[in-house]
Amino acid sequence: MLYVTTALKVSGTSPAEIETFRIHSATPAEARGAAFSLEGKSRAQTAFVVATIASVAFMGMMFLGVVLTKMGKRKWFWAPLSLVGGPIFAMNWATGAWELRVAVGLINAGVSRGSLPWDPWLVTWQVPFGALIVMMVWLPVWWDNTRKTRAQS
Repeated sequence: MLYVTTALKVSGTSPAEIETFRIHSATPAEARGAAFSLEGKSRAQTAFVVATIASVAFMGMMFLGVVLTKMGKRKWFWAPLSLVGGPIFAMNWATGAWELRVAVGLINAGVSRGSLPWDPWLVTWQVPFGALIVMMVWLPVWWDNTRKTRAQS
């Protein structure tokens, strides 16, 4: 397989110039080596994918809990807060190497890859500290409302 990458340089009103032009070759085995698969991966890599899914699911549950709770204008403070998280953990799926990025973001979790077939997949997730704060503040209220509803029925 051959892949060509180019970079153009545009300055002012002059025509674009080719800054770099590279031809890459890759075997099908190299492309398969960068595939996203659980086959042959370590427990740490599997746990990383589970953490990515759990992070997004937990933020989504807390967001829905806030949106569906009657709390007046305060809802618009708590709803976005439930989606905030950080720091961000990132893992190169091909090698299992991971890094910690000191950053704060909204729903920063996912799987991405470069444009070339041999580019590795990058799995990222963040600690959902906003959802944890929402849970600590609102979970007792939700439990109390559940008990009152059950007692009335």
